[in-house]
Order: sequence, then structure tokens, then C-alpha cells
Amino acid sequence: MSLNCRKQPDVLKSVLNTTNPADWDLLCLQEPPLSIDRLLSFRSPRWNLILPSPAASRGEGEMIRSVIYINNLLPSDSYTQINVPSLDIVALKLSLPSLSFSIISVYNPPSSDSSIQPLKRVLNDPLALNAPALIVGDFNLHHPMWSGPLVPQRTARSDAESFLLLLAEYDLSLALPPGTPTFRSDSHLTASTLDLVFTSASISNTVISCTTDYGHGSDHYAVTILLDLDIPRTEPAPRSQWRKTDWEEYVKAVDARWFAEDIEARSSQLTSPGDIDDLVLCITDIFTQAAVDNVPKSAPSAYSKPWWTPELTNLLKEHKRTKNRADKPSASAEDHAAAREARQAYHREIRAQQRRHWREWLNNAEEKDVYRASKYVTQAPEDTIAARLPALNLPDGRVARTCQEKRDALMAQFFPAPPPADLSDIDTAVHPPPLEHSLFTTEEVQDTLADLSPFKAPGPSGIPNAALIHCADIIRVTYTNILNACIQHHHHPPSWKQFTTITLRKPGKPSYLVPKAYRPIALEDTSSKVLESVVARRLAGLAEQHGLLPTNHFGGRTGRTTTDAVLFLTQRVKDAWRKGHVATVLFLDITSAFPSVNHARLLHNLRKRHVPEDLVLWIRDFLSDRCTQVKFDDFTSEPLHASSGLPQGSPLSPILYLFYSADLLEVVDCKDPSQASGGFIDDTMLIVTSPSFEQNIAMLTALVPQLLGWSNSHACRFDVAKFQMLHCTRNEKRYSPLPLVIGDHRILPCESARYLGIIVDRRLRWHEQADSAVDRGTSAVLAITRLSKPTYGLPHKHIRQLIRSVAFPKMEYGLPVWYNPVRLPPGSARRKGSVGLCNRLGKVQRLAARVISGAFKTTASIVLDFHAGLPPIDLRLNQAVFNATARLASLPPSHPLHKMVRRCSRSYPRLHRSPLHELFNAFPELQGVEVIDPSLVDPTWQSPIRTLIEPTKDAAAALADRLVSTSEFCVFTDGSGFAGDIGAAAFAKGRAQEHVRRVNLGSEDEHIVFEGELAGMILALDVIESEPRVTRANILLDNKAAIRAVSKRRPRPGQQLVELFHKRLRHLKAKRRSLAITVVWVPGHKGVAGNERADMEAKDASMGDETDLPPALQCLRHLPKSQSALKAAYKKKLARVWSDRWKASKQGQRIARNIDSSPPGKQALKLFKDLPRRQASIITQLRSGHVGLHAFLHRIKAVSSPMCPTCQCPETVQHYLLTCRCFLAERGALRRAVGRDFSLRSLLGTAKHRGALLAYIEATRRFEAYLDTPS
Repeated sequence: MSLNCRKQPDVLKSVLNTTNPADWDLLCLQEPPLSIDRLLSFRSPRWNLILPSPAASRGEGEMIRSVIYINNLLPSDSYTQINVPSLDIVALKLSLPSLSFSIISVYNPPSSDSSIQPLKRVLNDPLALNAPALIVGDFNLHHPMWSGPLVPQRTARSDAESFLLLLAEYDLSLALPPGTPTFRSDSHLTASTLDLVFTSASISNTVISCTTDYGHGSDHYAVTILLDLDIPRTEPAPRSQWRKTDWEEYVKAVDARWFAEDIEARSSQLTSPGDIDDLVLCITDIFTQAAVDNVPKSAPSAYSKPWWTPELTNLLKEHKRTKNRADKPSASAEDHAAAREARQAYHREIRAQQRRHWREWLNNAEEKDVYRASKYVTQAPEDTIAARLPALNLPDGRVARTCQEKRDALMAQFFPAPPPADLSDIDTAVHPPPLEHSLFTTEEVQDTLADLSPFKAPGPSGIPNAALIHCADIIRVTYTNILNACIQHHHHPPSWKQFTTITLRKPGKPSYLVPKAYRPIALEDTSSKVLESVVARRLAGLAEQHGLLPTNHFGGRTGRTTTDAVLFLTQRVKDAWRKGHVATVLFLDITSAFPSVNHARLLHNLRKRHVPEDLVLWIRDFLSDRCTQVKFDDFTSEPLHASSGLPQGSPLSPILYLFYSADLLEVVDCKDPSQASGGFIDDTMLIVTSPSFEQNIAMLTALVPQLLGWSNSHACRFDVAKFQMLHCTRNEKRYSPLPLVIGDHRILPCESARYLGIIVDRRLRWHEQADSAVDRGTSAVLAITRLSKPTYGLPHKHIRQLIRSVAFPKMEYGLPVWYNPVRLPPGSARRKGSVGLCNRLGKVQRLAARVISGAFKTTASIVLDFHAGLPPIDLRLNQAVFNATARLASLPPSHPLHKMVRRCSRSYPRLHRSPLHELFNAFPELQGVEVIDPSLVDPTWQSPIRTLIEPTKDAAAALADRLVSTSEFCVFTDGSGFAGDIGAAAFAKGRAQEHVRRVNLGSEDEHIVFEGELAGMILALDVIESEPRVTRANILLDNKAAIRAVSKRRPRPGQQLVELFHKRLRHLKAKRRSLAITVVWVPGHKGVAGNERADMEAKDASMGDETDLPPALQCLRHLPKSQSALKAAYKKKLARVWSDRWKASKQGQRIARNIDSSPPGKQALKLFKDLPRRQASIITQLRSGHVGLHAFLHRIKAVSSPMCPTCQCPETVQHYLLTCRCFLAERGALRRAVGRDFSLRSLLGTAKHRGALLAYIEATRRFEAYLDTPS
């Protein structure tokens, strides 16, 4: 079908919603809507939109005037776009079993032949040359050849000579019968033949019909062409609906086969690689068969039109009927008017119904829909509805057009043949002794299974993580045995080396016609990824515990972030400035880092850094003989060899690359204070400092041979053209734009460089980064405004969630680097910090608060923040920066920022203060904070205690009673926050006496109850030690988190107490080897006598009533500050500041006096809980006083009088709700519902009478736009 849409969105929407893909293959449209390339509403999962090729450069004011929609059921290798340097032409080469030909959609402007020459270039294109052609479009030319007797005056004036010559040159004939009207002028009531169809001879033989049809409200008719061709179609395979699985039945099916096949026993007897492979295949079959039997399949989806209604269908029929009558020669003026009115009614209803559908979907959206909705408004249309892969331009000038050619181009991009590496040093290398390898444990596998994301895309087997998670109790022992057998035999199962490579667009690329604009996503078998994750965790743990990696490697390591790397850079630069030096920073760029990894060099580096030999040999096999199937569009390749580099998508790859690139960070002399390096995965920087830039360039030049040597030995090519260099100084007299020469490249210094997503400028003023942050925040909030307007949209809770989790993180990325906390120094009236930037960011938050609250834009910011549940901008940013600083204060000595943090927290220099100086000056309470150290966690550690956590409180209470009456010895412990302090206690009834231990940890501003629970467990060990004959003891407490903390040693707050517990436990078991300890969860305040007594003792401890402690436990009285407690205390402090500001503001005083005296925070949010958008908005407006009543509207000059038309007094909120005579009957119902307490405070101050208030607003119909049933 070919149709001119007259630039009207309604015409295109009618086409897309009434044209069934089961009946149509191509839609050639001219003059589409102006925003055809930008709006998601013009995309369809059923149709692939082909826009003019990128060769058609789009200047300012120019518009796309021709597009093609092609049915997505056509195989992607059946058509290729022909490159045309014109916005008026789109051309495709169709390759069908019966015929290959070109189809060309053309728009030629009126009184012009500007599209004729581009059309000729299309016909001469190598793809179209000597091939049949089908040309359709709006040519805006008149000639008797196609116009017949119509419009003889225009035929006489029209110059179609160049077009006629083209038709003759390429032997094209008219398929549309001459004289067929294709355009009717509503103003002149005349008909013309402007839309034409021309075919080559071989296509003419296939034409069954070529006629005109209804034009969907355009002033052009649709031209329909039916060809007798064999057109293949692909039907999508049914998909497994894992989210609808009956998991109980699925687990039963797996368990039954697991038992029948004796899987667990077989896994303990794997004596050869073949045994491993057979068992892995059997396990895959078990999961697959259980899926076949228990996982529902998606039914083939019918032609769905989500927002199309029967009313629209009827209006469409009416428009067709009136249009047909108006097209008759005998039509009257009334017939033309009726057709025009029917068209307008049809298009009006299209707009209204689509708007209604969008609003209803937003109003009824559930929590699971929130982030899907945000993608609709924040992502490009082609990223939301997948676009087909276009022809790809290759580096050698060729063009990959077929699926096989595209496959080869993508494979060359994703898995390039690695360049030769200089491995001459490996053969003679003597490696240091490797670390000892210990068997993997069931706990390591269980922890990995627990951390899986359930519905991430699965690999070739189709088994998602959710299946493994639900079957964790069945598979964990087997998977542990398989992993240990794989390591022992240095073997990775071949079926797990097969993976699927999905092709995705890199966002924001200027052109998607080159392979490098795409990135691969490797979908590995989920079972394989579990085992790889366990190995990756073991390697990461060994690296931290034994210091196997350079300390200045920030990426992919526990407790390190991108912000740390940039803070490290700024600190080095500022330190140099204070010495009177200048700094030069060189940012390196490695081409295809992961795909370029040389396996032999990687294994050498692993051995060089003490990695256990068994792991090295298993990694060698893991990386060898891998194969993938490339998927794009509807194409899936055959298995292809993909063993080069590191598999992107494997959880093992990041840690392996850290070992691979470690030598690069060591090219600088770590003992030379003027040199430093830093890295985050494959982003590396070099920093040199000296009295002059000449010396800096000399030092970098001296490092170049080492950089190139690393590149040659590791087969990693530097893209020197993408290197960035900053000469950092604020003294313009000292600045010199000296270049760095590397081979044939001159690297010139730049004013700023983007590193890890943060813009670093050479003066470290951060102005460009601040501008970028404001722009990102504004764009994100404006995008989200499409999801929520005052009268419709996502409810208050969900839009607030989106703002806080999507918009604000985009704006505040890297905040501790470029934002100086705003504070008021003692004795000063002037605020200090990034005050101006805070005000700019505050404008973004004000916009966000308006979106959340639904308030008028005239509402004061402090009122907006109150009703949006957002602390004022300076407080909210300070909270974020405080939390980041608290983490910095907890860094261990192995972290490269540790010494810098310690130094900056003790001094505040007069000049060149770094972000670390400013952070710790702003938050002096962050001194003496606990250290959280990943290196203390031994990955091979196994818990020496047994833990019992019953699933219900009743079962746990019964277990506690049973243990007290039957077991040898029970100690009850508790931690308590009471009277402003944290106390811990342990209580037990011994053989001869009661045992009580109590200790006060300190203020709850510096410690948390969780620490008290851990301290109580430590006290319990002291109680057990005092009973020398006890060999079996139970420690009972009511805190599950503390139990899990001592059974899984992880770097987290409270780590020091966990380590002390295990230290005391080792001490105790060294003296009493037969001692067995079980830690049991008991529900609090459920009448368990021992727990109640421990709770009482812990409260006494928090009030200062302590018992004597042995010297080894005196440290409990002098614990470092808890990071979690400091964060909580600072949050409370900011809440008080916010409350004080609110009470001091005139808006807050007015609302507190008349409506609501509650402080800002959660109480205000309860007002909007479960309310539709429009109701939450009107409540906010009534509370703020900025509402559509005459008293306020007069203030903003929207009405001429502030008076109520009925009562002739100011129409205020109080008047509308309490006294207006116009609504006496409605108010009577409101009074009966509310009772005697009839006031603004009872109506607007709490949620108690919210329903009655909203019923009153609905009944009065005073706010028509906010009603549930607008008239």
C-alpha cells in the first residue's frame, strides 16, 4: 500500500491500527508526521520502520517525506535498504524465492522534479542495477499518460519531461489505470492523479490488481498493489512463560528425576571429564523436561490493537461511507461537509482514545509497570521496540547486506582475531610458588545461588536463574561436586562453553551503519554462570586476602567505586599544587580490551601472581574451544568458533582482566612520589607531577616504551588517537600546551576529559561536570513528567519512586567529587560550600517535586518538598555526600585512598583543598569510624558453628522451649537500644549459679542494636567459657541478621565484632576441642523466659549497669563508631533541621496553624497512600492554598475577582470546604461523615476523613478536571 499521510499523526495511527499484518507486507508512506523518527507512538512491534538512509543528511528545517513499514514476519535477510542521499526516497531490495526486485517509495514536491535525479541514482545503485523495480509514491506531476482527461489545465502546465525520460530509460510502465483519481482537493472539490505506481516488465506480469482505497482521512487515496509472489514468513516460536510457572510442581518434577537418576551420588564419583560431561547433559535434560511439563507457553499473539475500540471502528465505517458519497460526481455541498465532519470526528476520537488509553494505563499501573513506563519516556524509540539491523559498512569499503555477511561483520567486531603478542619471556619465566587450592564448599555455591537475579535472559538451554533458585536445596551439593571435579580434572563441560550472542545498539551513536556501533551480550548457560561466579568470588577473595593485585586497581573489587578513582586523581593533583608543582594526567584507551586478551599471557600473569595451579589449568580449558550463535532480528547463526579473548557476559571475565592488566598499572615507579597510576577495569590513567609541564612530558615520554612494551606483550592495541591529556594548573602563567608524542601521534592537552562518566577539567573547577549534571537531571525529570500530570498519571508513590531511583541518580552521579557540602560555619552568617550549584540543582528538584505532588507551579518550594516527601535540596545532597564520606572513613589500609583519607580528615589546608578535605571538614563526626576490610574474608572459610532459624515464630518458640528443657547448656543474649545508649547482655542458668554478662557499647548515635546483638553473642562465649564441663551449648537470640553475620563473614558494618566473635570462639575451642556450639533464632517478646530475661539485662546495660569483663573483652567498651549508626544519626539530624525550617517558614506556620502540625516526612506521605493521581493532586493544592478557587486565581490574575459568585466573599479553601452556600447539600453529607470535628484540620490534616472529603469534591464538581467522572 502507498499513501500520502499529509503529515497528520492521526492518518498514520489509523493505518497502523487498521492494516492487519496478516494481509499486508509493505506500507509505503509519503509525508509522514514530522516526528516520525522520534516518537514511540509511530513504532509498532508488528512493523519495521525504514527511515531514509543516514546518507540523507538532515539539515535544519528539513523533514522526512518518505518511509516504508515492512512486515516483521518477513525474514530479515529477505530485504536490504539501498543507500539514497535524499529524505524524499526510501528504497529496498527485496530478495524473494520467486523474484528479486527493488521497491522504491518516492515523494516529489509540487512544481518540482527534485526527486527525479535521486531516483535515478537509486536505479543505478549496484543493488538495484539490472533488477526489476516497483516505484510508488506521490509525484505531484501531471501528464496525460497517467492523468487521463483529469485536470487538463494542470496537465498542460506540468513539466514531467525529466520523469518521462527516466521511465523510458528504465522501461517502466504504469500499473495504475490512467485517470484514476488519487487526490481530492477539499477546497477546490477537484480530483487529480498524483500518486503513481510504475513497474518493470517482469513485475508487471505479477500484478494482480492496482487500485485505490480509503485514505484514512488523508486528502490522498491509498493505492493498493497486489502481486502474485511467493513471500516467506517467519512465525515466532512460542516462549516459555517462566513467571507464570507453578514452582511447587516444577520443583517436584526436578526432584523426582534427580532421585531417579541418582544425580547427587553420581556427582560424588566423577572420575573423568567424560563423566562430568554426561552428568551435565543429564542435569540439563532434567531441567528442560521439567520445563516442558510444567512451564506454560505463550500462545501465538493475535493482531492486537491495545487502544482501538468498537467506537473507532464505527467512526471509520461512517467516514468511509460519507467519503464515498462525497466522491461521487453528483455529491452536494452537504455531502462534502458530512465527509469532512466524519473525518474530523474520526481523527478527534483517535486522539482522544489514545490519550484515554495512555492515561488509564498510567492510572492503573502496578509497581511492576513503573520502570517499564519510565523506559517508554527515557529511551529512544528504537531501543524500546527493537529495530532491524541495517546493512553494515565494513572498514574495507564493502557493505554487509545479507544476514550471513552481517554475521561475519559482527563476529569480526565482537571476536576479533587477537594481534600477535610477544610471548618470548614466558618460556623462560620462573613462577613463584602458587597458593594452595582448597575444595569449594556447598556454602559458596549456596551463596551464589542466593544472589542470582531470577529472570535474567538465559543461555542456549533456556533455563533461567529462577529454576536454579527454586531448586537450590536439590542442586547445591551436586553443583559443588561438579565444580570440584571440573577443577580437579582441569575441565569445563563443552555444553557449557556454548553461548548465545545477542546484538544490541550502543546508545547515543551517530550512526548505526558500522559494526562498532553495536555491542555483544553473551548469554551463557545459567548453570555454568553459577560455577563461574563461585570461581570468580574465590579469585577475588584470594586477591584481596593476599594482595595479588595492584592496590590502585579500583574496578571490579569489593568496596571500591568509580568515585574512588576520581577522588584519587584529584587528591594527587591537589597535593602537587600545594607543593608548587603542576600535574599532567594521561587517560589511555585500549581497543577491544576483553576480546584482545591473549590466553597464554593471561595464564602466565595468573601464575606470576600466585593463583593456584589447578585454577589456572581449569581457566585454560574454560577459555578454549568456545562457540557461539549470533542472534539479531529473526536470524540465528550456526555455532561459530569464539575462543579469542575473554567471554563478555561471563562473571569470571572482570576479575581475569584485572589480573591481565595488572602489569599496566605497574609501569610507573610506585616508589616515586611524582608518578602514579590508576585503573578501573580497562580505563587507565597515568599521573605525573613536577615543577613544570616540560618535566611532566619528559616523564611521560620515558614511560611510553614501557606502555608500548606492555601493549606488544599483551596483544592489546592502544588507540592513541583517543588518548586524552590534561595539563592541570590554575596558574595560567605556568600553563603550556605541550603535546606528548607517541610514534606518529601528537597528543595535545585538552581543557577537559571525561573519565568514568565524570568530566574532569584541567583547573578542577568542575563547571562542565556541574552543567552536565543539571542537564541530565532536567532531561530525566522532564521525560518522567510525561508519566504524571496533575489530573492523571502514575500515583504519588510510584512517581516519587521513579524520581528518586532514575532521575536523581543520573543527576548526582559522582557527587562527592564535584559537590562541596553546603553548611553554615559556626559564628558565620554566610553559607559555605557549593551554594550556587546547590541552587541550580534545587531548580531540578523543584521541578521534580511539582511532578510528584501535582501542585501549581506558583507553590513555594518548601511546600512542594513537604508534599513530595523530598528533603530540601541542600539537606538531601548533604545526606548523600555524608553516606559516601562515611564509606570513605571505613576504608581499610589496603585501599589506595586510606592514607589520603586519614591525612585529609586531620587537616584543612589553606590552599588547594581537595574534595576529601572538604568532605571531612564538613563532617567532623566521621572520625574513629570502624574499618570494613574485604581482605579479612577468607574465601575458603567454613563456619565452625551450626545455625537454626525456624520458618515461623511459633515453631522457633517451641524449639527454644525444647532446647532449654533437653539440651546441656543454653545462653540467651540480646542487644538493646534504650535511654539513648546501646547495651548488650548474655544470661544463662549454670549448674551452680546464674551467669549474667552486661556491657554498654555507648551512644546510639555511634552504635546500633545490631552491634549489641553481636556483642551479646561474644558475651555468651565468655559465659560458656566459665562452664568448663560444657561440650554442647546453644546461643539463643532474637536477631536473624546477627546470626547470619557470624555464619557468613562478609565485609559489612559490624565486621570487627564478627571477627572478635570468631577469635574468641577459636580461643575457646582450642582449650575445649569437643565443644559444639549452635546459634538459634528465638522470637522476641513471645514469652520465652530466657529471652525476656536477656532483654531486661540488655536494657539495664544500656542504662549503664555493667558487669566485670575479662581483659580480652574490654574492647567492647571502646568500639569504633558504627558506620550505620552515624548515617542514621545524621539522617535524624537533617530531619530535625528540615522540621525546624518548616516550622520557621510562613508557609509551614500557616499549614501548621490551620491544617497539619505534623513535621515533614512520612506522615505527609500517608495522606496520598493508595490515592489516584488526580485525588492526590487536589489534596495537595487544597493544603497549599494554590488551587483553582477564585481567591487564588485572582492573585495570579487568572480571574477578575476573588469573590465567590454565590456568597460574595473571598472564595478561599476554608470558604469552599466549610461555609459556601452553593454546596449546602453536599456539605451536609460531609458533616455527617466527619462528625463534630468539622474543620480544615480534620479534613485536610489526616487521612482519617480523606474518603468523605474526596466524595464532597466529586459531588460539588468544583474542580472538573480532577473528577472521577468528568461531565
